[in-house]
Amino acid sequence: MVENSSHFKKGMIPWNKGRAMSENTKEKLRKNMIGRKLPHTSEWNKKVGDAQRGIKRGPNLKLLSKEKGGQGKAWNIGLTKETDERVKESGKNISNSWNNKTEIERILHKRKLRESKIKYVEKQKLDGMPLYPTVGINEKEILDKLEKKHGTIQRQYRIVGYFLDGYSENTNTAFEVDEYHHFDNEGNLSEYDIKRQREIENELQCEFIRIKT
Repeated sequence: MVENSSHFKKGMIPWNKGRAMSENTKEKLRKNMIGRKLPHTSEWNKKVGDAQRGIKRGPNLKLLSKEKGGQGKAWNIGLTKETDERVKESGKNISNSWNNKTEIERILHKRKLRESKIKYVEKQKLDGMPLYPTVGINEKEILDKLEKKHGTIQRQYRIVGYFLDGYSENTNTAFEVDEYHHFDNEGNLSEYDIKRQREIENELQCEFIRIKT
């Protein structure tokens, strides 16, 4: 009999794997384990406790939302009743504030968030270097050909928190080279791209050319 009762670690092979045991041996092992308390990890104990209380967690031990069959994340554990009420009231005020904004105010707010995020990435992740998005497979070749008609086309032109595939100041024309992920299963341009184009057109008062690849 093994004296060390520590639990198996990931990757370890059980001593009895692949060995055939008689019913008599199995019965002896079962009786030997009665009353013994095996050590478990805190994560294992948490899962057992949650199961007994009917709480559901995901693979990362986070509480599942009600939509996924759980009880939702108890974010207010440890807060006093007064603090809990203030936090909830603050959330309502934020929600009401957003709902009361006009469409223009919402667009400007989202633009500010996009621009702030770009600046954050450039400062914190790129050591102050400019952010340059990934270029599509056919993008360079297509824009190079269009330059013969429109003159110099600036690549990944930044405007209102977006990056245009190309922009020609000579003809005030914006260019987008659209790959398959810009469209739905029926070939329609995504709602996001439509709103994005409209916002850029309003800002630049430009012609907007989309090239589907």
